[in-house]
Amino acid sequence: MNIDKLGFSYYLIAAKFLDQKPTYEMVLEATSKNPKVQLVLSTKGIYDLLIFCLAENNDMVVNILNEIRDSETLKYVKSEWYVTSIHSEYGFLPLRQEFFDILKDKLTNNSISKDNLSTHNLKFKEYALLYELNINSRREFKSLDQKYNLPIGSSKKAYNDMIDKGKENIILRPTIIIKNASKKYDAILVAKIIDRAEFIKSKRNLLKYKTYESGSFIDSFSYICDMEIPDSILYLFPVINEDSLEKVKTDFFDMIKGIELESQVVEKIIVGNLGYRSFDDSYLPQYSK
Repeated sequence: MNIDKLGFSYYLIAAKFLDQKPTYEMVLEATSKNPKVQLVLSTKGIYDLLIFCLAENNDMVVNILNEIRDSETLKYVKSEWYVTSIHSEYGFLPLRQEFFDILKDKLTNNSISKDNLSTHNLKFKEYALLYELNINSRREFKSLDQKYNLPIGSSKKAYNDMIDKGKENIILRPTIIIKNASKKYDAILVAKIIDRAEFIKSKRNLLKYKTYESGSFIDSFSYICDMEIPDSILYLFPVINEDSLEKVKTDFFDMIKGIELESQVVEKIIVGNLGYRSFDDSYLPQYSK
């Protein structure tokens, strides 16, 4: 889904615990009840916790941050918190079904007010379609019309309207998520840009870096995004072999100049899922570059 068209943007909240690290259960209790939180990772490295969330604006993400760190399970834990906006470059973060509770709460008279959603006046039939396709994008339109007592053809028309690039383009494409990937663990690399002039010179090499490794059933990277603070690029990927992480680091240093690399190991996915998949690279703008 094109989240921007619904008036939301992605933000990353990072936490560093200064004393004893809270348990997974404590973090789960503090984060899972907020439907704007889409992914929570317990990590080992410079940060102890990474939270990917959706918010309408900066004020809203501050509310999310305050709600989490002021929760009963975390408010007594000594910690440092950071927040930055992020912009997806490759892959995606699967939406939790709880996110649709936010859209449902904004439904008024079978449509969502433009005051709440900045670019699209979402109708009920469109909301219902997005809700169901987020669970299973193979659902038949006819069955959705029947389930929600919609006139025949309503779901199909809603789909065509939302995937039409000449209109709102809320639906980008159907895709397949591999939930149980064969991997050792997940890792994160943050490429901090410390010399922008040198980075720009070699940026084209990064665009051509293989996203799919021959012989693997899943993409080399599950998610890539630009970070504003610090000026950097975040790479989230499954580590298939023991030397995979070091190989990616070496490749980056060989290809890209003007960067520093920080690595994180994902200890546990506490909330949400990762979008492992095998994707056709020829679809991407990078392929032609």
